[in-house]
Amino acid sequence: MIKSESTKSILREETIEIKNFQENNKDYLHFGFQNKFTDLDSVTATDVWSKYCDENPDKKNLFIFGIVKE
Repeated sequence: MIKSESTKSILREETIEIKNFQENNKDYLHFGFQNKFTDLDSVTATDVWSKYCDENPDKKNLFIFGIVKE
């Protein structure tokens, strides 16, 4: 569970949710996948991650969490 007050939703779909937050002066991307991690989820997540990195070149140290919920 993300406890940060600065949480920003980047993508929210039926099977995938991606959030950005900051904790202890570090930036995080949180990837949550619902039920099953599909090929389409992989492509979508990679596209969002790539776009986020392109738009935020000053944030070099991103920590990524992958969570699969059943």
